[in-house]
Amino acid sequence: MLQSSHGSDGHYRFLWTLSAGKKGPEPHMHPHEHETFEVQSGTLHIWLDGTLNVLGAGESLVVKPGVGHRFFNPGPEPAVARVSLDGPRLEDQMMPMAIFLRDNPKPGLIGILRILVHVGRSMSDGTVAAVDVPGKVVYAIFIKFARIIAFCGVQSLEPAERWDVSSQAQTL
Repeated sequence: MLQSSHGSDGHYRFLWTLSAGKKGPEPHMHPHEHETFEVQSGTLHIWLDGTLNVLGAGESLVVKPGVGHRFFNPGPEPAVARVSLDGPRLEDQMMPMAIFLRDNPKPGLIGILRILVHVGRSMSDGTVAAVDVPGKVVYAIFIKFARIIAFCGVQSLEPAERWDVSSQAQTL
């Protein structure tokens, strides 16, 4: 399941699997987009501003813009969730990387630097933001590092405009 926010309803959708006993991304927030999680199977712990929400199959949760969140799968099986965001920002960060890595499975040093510049730009434009002091320090360092790399002439990834959901969904 993969759908572009540039379609009819403006939502970016994808299926996310979090392996058993694993945590998701570090605590973060999306300042501009609602993010909805609909658990398909397994158990997913989602903390919203420090408050634990336990979701099982068939349950969902909406994270409002600006609310810090993090994840953990405490179960013995993968947790699978349908994720939806009501805007293009995360899609515009993730899809260029997915397409680039599909086309360049061994990207080499320049490819990795291009990804770093791309992610740094997404972080600096507010696509994703840290919620705690250590995270904010790491984000600030990462953004500065990405700007230095870009200043040295490394180009960001190309935008993934009009990627075809029907043909790309099976290969991304």
